[in-house]
Amino acid sequence: MDVNLKENKNTGKRDSYAGILKYTGLFGGVQGFTVFISVLRNKCAAALIGTVGIALTDILNRSTDLISSMTNLGISFSGVRKLSEEYGTFHEEKINDAVCTIRAWSVGTGLFGTLLCAALAPFISKYVFDDAALRSALFTVSPIIFLMAVYGGEVAVMKGIRRLKEITVVSAVSSVLTLFITVALYFSLGLRGVPLALLLSTTAMTAVALAVTHRIRPWTKNIFRKKYFVAGKALLFLGVAYLAAGIAGSGAEMAVRAIINDVGSRTDVGLYASGFVLCVTYTRIIFVAMDADYFPRLSAISNNVKERDLAVDRQIDVCVLLMAPLLIAFLTFLPLIVRILYTSSFVPAIDMCVAAGGYLFIKAIVAPIEYIPLAKNDSALYFFLELVYDIIFVGLLVAGYSLYGLRGAGWALTISYVFDLLMIVVVFGKKYGYRMGSNTIRNIFVQGCLVVLPVAMFSFGHDLLKCSISCILLFISTVFSLRRLKISRGNVKAYFARKKMKK
Repeated sequence: MDVNLKENKNTGKRDSYAGILKYTGLFGGVQGFTVFISVLRNKCAAALIGTVGIALTDILNRSTDLISSMTNLGISFSGVRKLSEEYGTFHEEKINDAVCTIRAWSVGTGLFGTLLCAALAPFISKYVFDDAALRSALFTVSPIIFLMAVYGGEVAVMKGIRRLKEITVVSAVSSVLTLFITVALYFSLGLRGVPLALLLSTTAMTAVALAVTHRIRPWTKNIFRKKYFVAGKALLFLGVAYLAAGIAGSGAEMAVRAIINDVGSRTDVGLYASGFVLCVTYTRIIFVAMDADYFPRLSAISNNVKERDLAVDRQIDVCVLLMAPLLIAFLTFLPLIVRILYTSSFVPAIDMCVAAGGYLFIKAIVAPIEYIPLAKNDSALYFFLELVYDIIFVGLLVAGYSLYGLRGAGWALTISYVFDLLMIVVVFGKKYGYRMGSNTIRNIFVQGCLVVLPVAMFSFGHDLLKCSISCILLFISTVFSLRRLKISRGNVKAYFARKKMKK
């Protein structure tokens, strides 16, 4: 039976393509806005602080991300699952206790992380990046660890009690404030304004989240009571594995930047960071709803193999069918995109982005499958597979960059994700009995063929003929996606008509 034609009555509307697209659209729409703001911010950053400034920003971000991953104990992730369970019981006291537990552990781990960042600043600056000047910058940004922990806790509260629209409001307002803060400081202070811009923008983001959540769940209780810290131990089993995977991932990214800085130059670090942002940030519209909607939904049906596989396949379908046209358009107009978003000095990042095109497409397949062990609370397997991937990723990227520069780094990203896909399909097939449906395989095959051609063509440069062929492929890919997702002009008109009637 074609899953595109008939819904499984046990999965309900939210597991249908329409349901998935609704939440993807909700988060993707605001993500599109935040991406637009990011475009403006990065353009200003490229003009005001250049590749070296971009590199410094990326190094500080990766350093704080690593320490945050080391200290937050995964509370912002595991807390969503716990609060969602309590929220489903409609027991107000249990819901309040779960909220206070998340907040208590977020504040506690955040304070510890800030102290650790300040203590490690001399070590990181001297032995990781061999730059003593980074020491004061790391001291300046160390409070970001606390702010990130508090922010993560508040977002977990909103996800747990299903206040998804509030999350989009926080994201949109925060992105605008970040734009004004960073541009003002880059303009007035140049490179010296980078650490302060990171600190103040994170402060603004956290303040917005607190303002929104305080109206929903006020901070009226004393969160530093013993029972909340005791209750938080139950979050640690899943959270610590998620934490360990985060440490491994952040450590891998930080190691890559340190090696590029050592083998190449700080400019190459900036180009790699810019290419990575282009590849990841501007396509995350497709994945942004997965934590808030897909993960809780998958957790609820994780023990029913048939429903679970159907939910995973449908999420893959939506990700692949949305990603392929977006990726083809991205590759086609990449030289123009780089010049608009950055400056001509960032043109060398184009080779890396083209080579990493396969990575983006495969990520659309891998991401929904990777949630299976988390939904089943099998955190040990999740961590093990993430660790294996990170080791292979670092090895391939170092080899690729050493041999072929930034283009080699892009190919390494793609090859590492090919390995990751093969690994999880085999392991999850044996461990959980996951089998990908024939319709999903067909969607992947058709769109994969359409994506491979632009990647192959543009690996040897852009010209008018190649762009013309790619535009034809873009049209075919878009039509195929619309037909498979059952999106027609009539559907769109009916959707906006319903929205107008509600108003």
